[in-house]
Amino acid sequence: MVWSRTSAKDKAVAAEQALFHIGVGEFNREGPPAALPREAKAEDVPIVRSDGGTGHIHAVWVPQEHHPASLALAAQQDTPLVLLHGYMSGAGVYYSSLARIAHAHRGPVIAIDSLGCGLSSRPKWCTAIRSSRRGKDQASQVEDFFVGGVEAFRAALGVEKMIVLGHSLGGYAAVAYAERHPTRVERLVLAGCAGIPEKGADEPAWHAESGVFTRMLAHSAEFLWRRGLNPLTLNKSWLLSGTVKKTMDRRLHRAAERGGQAELDALVHYFRAQWGSGNVSVGGYAHSAILNPDVYAKKPLWGRFPKLDVEQVHFIYGEHDWMDPACGFAVRDRLMRDNARGGIAKGGRTHNVTVTLVSGAGHNVMVDDPSAFAHAVARSLAA
Repeated sequence: MVWSRTSAKDKAVAAEQALFHIGVGEFNREGPPAALPREAKAEDVPIVRSDGGTGHIHAVWVPQEHHPASLALAAQQDTPLVLLHGYMSGAGVYYSSLARIAHAHRGPVIAIDSLGCGLSSRPKWCTAIRSSRRGKDQASQVEDFFVGGVEAFRAALGVEKMIVLGHSLGGYAAVAYAERHPTRVERLVLAGCAGIPEKGADEPAWHAESGVFTRMLAHSAEFLWRRGLNPLTLNKSWLLSGTVKKTMDRRLHRAAERGGQAELDALVHYFRAQWGSGNVSVGGYAHSAILNPDVYAKKPLWGRFPKLDVEQVHFIYGEHDWMDPACGFAVRDRLMRDNARGGIAKGGRTHNVTVTLVSGAGHNVMVDDPSAFAHAVARSLAA
């Protein structure tokens, strides 16, 4: 990873530590006294990438009393649950839910920064994606990149199977991983999963009905989107200072309602430190490679679920999630109908599919209500 200043990585590490200190501390005050104290541990796990390059995956976990001190040893003792973050996010988004989930799962619960994101290795975008596989569409290349990072992490831990939980675009990546490595996935838990629906042909062509100025703005936004321009790929030193604060205040206000302004400030500082320095890498371009400007996926998951060879698929949504919970219910109903008719798509396997709504929460359900989110995950693991 290339950082713009020597101290930038230290600031990012410190911001992550401070955030998890707040989140784990909340659970320590609420949790069973016999198991105290708990604290989050961060490890950089060396990996060998699918293209032969080397690097590391940054991982955070909360050891329980029965766990060995080493993450690798703990993962080999019991099936690990690996948490994947969404776009422009990181392992820290699970700061307040990680200890709660770990308390409910015997194996280690590990939040990671995906390859090309946060404190994990950040291979250059052109080197990692564009140079060696020009004949392959960009969405598939980015899927391969993220899937390759998760698989390299699994191999580095030396485990046969994992439970994979993904939030938003992390959910999309989790499904892509299960497609490519079905024997490595014990079950999937998808929180606010992005990229499920197919775009309907009967949707209104609003561009044509809008005024000239609106159409110009729309075309300009589409132009920037397709070139991956966003707060991570522009001049971050001036753009993120205001953009991140406003975005966090708007989207994560429940953290301030629950833990006070200091908790929200810690979140803002974390995201600014994680993404405000260092080369952009694939994580900064994932949105435009995988999603269209209307946020429909270029390779929708809707037609891919019936082919999954994974027995357990569990959806979790916030009640006010902008990733429509109806998508999870539709997948569940489709697989139930297919199963009733005598089987699902060739290569697939009958799925036990559940959908849970967390009352009052939005898209970032693990921040809005970490306790309810952890309970939903625990129910998914027990199903």
